[in-house]
Amino acid sequence: RTVAVWCTKTIAAYEVAMSDAIIQAFFGGTSRRQIEFNNFVAKIEDIYRPGQTRKITLDGCIIAEDGSAEATARAFKACFKQGSKNLDYLREVFAELYPTDADILATIPTGDKLSLAKLSGAFKTTDGCSAAVKLRHDLEDLVRKEVADLGLPADTVKLRMADCWRHMPNVWFENINKE
Repeated sequence: RTVAVWCTKTIAAYEVAMSDAIIQAFFGGTSRRQIEFNNFVAKIEDIYRPGQTRKITLDGCIIAEDGSAEATARAFKACFKQGSKNLDYLREVFAELYPTDADILATIPTGDKLSLAKLSGAFKTTDGCSAAVKLRHDLEDLVRKEVADLGLPADTVKLRMADCWRHMPNVWFENINKE
């Protein structure tokens, strides 16, 4: 299971790193036994079928140090960093297995191709509760910092946030039923 999880996350990191940008980021969470779990799904342009899009789950079980929006945003950043490390490790393994085949390494992106900066123009979509809205803003702050750290123009960061329409009816109907 551990190997399968590592391979799955590395393939997801590969696809996101190969894409030019993340079009939309979906993240949400739930809790079990007072432990908060989050997921991070990226909508990217399909690298295999130009003109098409696909959704890639970078991680389906992100556990932050606590349930706060700040810690969860940092956990999302760590998810990108781990994917980056996975890509670099994959390159090391392939370099060891195929020392004379430079073409194979050219097909694997370096870890620096996977960063929060890919979220600079993406719609960030969560449910509409206060904690989720704060998470979107905290993540946006981390994206701005990453863009600045990479020396990219600050105007590449677009504040695009949206409430998930699949969550909104739940909120509406719950309150309607209460009334």
